[in-house]
Formats: sequence, C-alpha cells, structure tokens
Amino acid sequence: MSGQTAIVVGAGPSGRALAHRLAHHGVPVTLIDSRVERRWTATYAAWTDELPAWLDDSVIAARTASVAAHAVHRRHIPRGYSIFDTVGLQRRLHLDGVDVVEARARHVAPDRVITDGGTVHRAGTVFDCRGAAADGPSARAAPRQTAFGIVVGRDEAAPVLDGAEAVLMDWRAPRHGPPWSPRGAAPSFLYAVPVGDDAILLEETCLIGRPALPVAELADRLTVRLAGHGISGDGARHRERVSFPVLVASPTPWRLEPLRFGAAGGFVNPTTGYGV
Repeated sequence: MSGQTAIVVGAGPSGRALAHRLAHHGVPVTLIDSRVERRWTATYAAWTDELPAWLDDSVIAARTASVAAHAVHRRHIPRGYSIFDTVGLQRRLHLDGVDVVEARARHVAPDRVITDGGTVHRAGTVFDCRGAAADGPSARAAPRQTAFGIVVGRDEAAPVLDGAEAVLMDWRAPRHGPPWSPRGAAPSFLYAVPVGDDAILLEETCLIGRPALPVAELADRLTVRLAGHGISGDGARHRERVSFPVLVASPTPWRLEPLRFGAAGGFVNPTTGYGV
C-alpha cells in the first residue's frame, strides 16, 4: 500500500471493518465520517464458510446448518448460514488505534480528503467506503432494493418455516387472495431467518425495482402472506424497514481513483445487490 498510511472515508460496515483491520496490522489509519458511531439497524448475514477466522462467536446472533428456498419447487441447500448480531458486530469492529475524524468529506482524492470547514487530510492511500454516496447524484436514480420485516417468536413463525431452519427466498404467491404481482408489478419474496434463540425475522423483499416497491406496500404484502399461515404479527417485537440503491459494479474497481471498498467498490453480488 502506497506510503503505508491510509484514510478510510465512511464508517458503515465495510469502512469500519477496513479501518479496524488496517489498525490491527499496524497501518496508521484515519476514519472520516460525520457520524462514526451511528447505530446500524439492518440485519446482516453471510454463508458461514465465508466468514473470516478473526470474527468470533460474539458477533453471531444465530446459525443454521442449512436453508430452504421456494420457487416452483422447494429446494434444500445444505450450507451453513450465519446471521450477525448487529450490535455485537459493530462493537467487535472497535476503532482502537484509529484516528477518528467526525466530519463530512467534501472532496475525496487518491491521496487526500477535504472535510467541511476546509481541513485537508493526507495519506498514502485513500479508500472510499461511502457506498451509494460515493456515486453522488447518480445513485438516486439507481434501482433500489426495499423490504419490510417483523420479528416474532419461533413458535409463531413455525408455519412459514415449515420445518426449515431458515428460508432465503420464498417466491410463492400468498395462500389467500389474488396474486400481488399482476403484469407490470414488481414481484417480492419472503426472507425468514433466526435472529436469536427465540426470534425469527419475517421480511417481505423486493429484490430490485425501478421504481422500487414502496416499503408500505411490502408491509401490506407481508400482512397478506402471513395471514395465509395464520400469523397476525400483532405481537411483533421489532419492525425493520430497508431501502438502498443497487449499484452497478465497475468491472475494474481496482482502477478507480480513489480506491473504493465495499459496495462502492463493487463488492456486491451481481444478481442480488447484496454486499459481500
């Protein structure tokens, strides 16, 4: 890495993780974000065999040995899946040894960052980890992924899971009422995963849409879907709302200047838009 000093712009999961690991390996690093300690609210998960060895069990809310998926037929996928404890993950990615600057980056270049107020921060390498913000106004016109979910107890969610530990995608139409995907309307699927010992997230998701399905419509779809399984959701312990742009990854992200990391650098699944 040029100059062996680094600036990371953006303190989301990718930026915070990068700053944490650079500091761990002894690289002088500055992390710039206007709200470095803002609480993460999304649910993050990954295939268990893709997790780095340095992440310990304190960051995991739940693990499954397999998952199911429904399209025309039900498929069983015998691959471990881990759901993060979001608070635990953020805590584990501590910023010991990181120079934290709470300010908005006004200009980001390969070797310097200018923050509000005109302060210039210099380093051998600058990493832009701002996700969609790295693309500026163009990100606002990008397709979006949207979702609405609730967390209920395992017993209440049992009819949806139907014996599976988790369901990654259930594209089937609701059991009652008309199909909700008439010609021209975006389809949606159910995502059902454990987020604790007795807590299941049931989330209706529009994989990608332009325009995206409104979160309110997904909430209505989830109500209809769950009602077909006898689930009212009235006692939901938590509600989750999701809306983010699905970025088009550069085929040569290593040529971008400044360097990008995370979603801004194309670390996304080309089909789902999920971060890697």
